[in-house]
Amino acid sequence: MRSYRRNRFDALQPRDEPTWLTVFTMAGELISSQRLEPLTDLRRVLDLELGRREADGWIVSEPHSSTCAAFFAQRDDGERVGIAIVHQEPGTREPSR
Repeated sequence: MRSYRRNRFDALQPRDEPTWLTVFTMAGELISSQRLEPLTDLRRVLDLELGRREADGWIVSEPHSSTCAAFFAQRDDGERVGIAIVHQEPGTREPSR
C-alpha cells in the first residue's frame, strides 16, 4: 500500500513578489506597514519583529507558525496589536506585483 504525504502549506516561504509587514489594531486599522522585497526571508523578518516586540516589553501571546504569518502582542496597559505579513499592498485590493 502506498503512503501519501500531504504537502504542507508554508505561509513564510519566500515569494517571487513583494510582501508587506503590517501592524494593525484589533479593530483592523492599519498602524504601519513596511514593503518587503521579493524573495525576502519572511520567517526571519517575523522572528526579528517578534524579538523586537518582546525586547520592548510586549507580551507575545500567540507566536506565529509555518501555517500562519502573523502573531499578536500586548502591552501591560492592555494595548493589543496584530503583526502579519500580507501578500497585497495595505489599502489596496490588488495583489502585489
